[in-house]
Amino acid sequence: MDKVIALGLDPSKEQEEKFDSIFHPNFPINNFPREKLLELTDRYPVAYYIKSDTVQFELRGELPCSYLFQQMIEN
Repeated sequence: MDKVIALGLDPSKEQEEKFDSIFHPNFPINNFPREKLLELTDRYPVAYYIKSDTVQFELRGELPCSYLFQQMIEN
């Protein structure tokens, strides 16, 4: 995996700290106001696996942990 890009709703400082303490993301999360996020996408959570500038597959709904995701793309 080359890069992870996350889009999210503007959280309160407390929500952001709680999320970080539970999930420890090792990628940047770009937060937007609700209206702007809806301009960017109307589906979430959604993840795209992109390889060589081509979408290989899309995951909708609950997203797997990084270990399971790695297993999916290796098989």
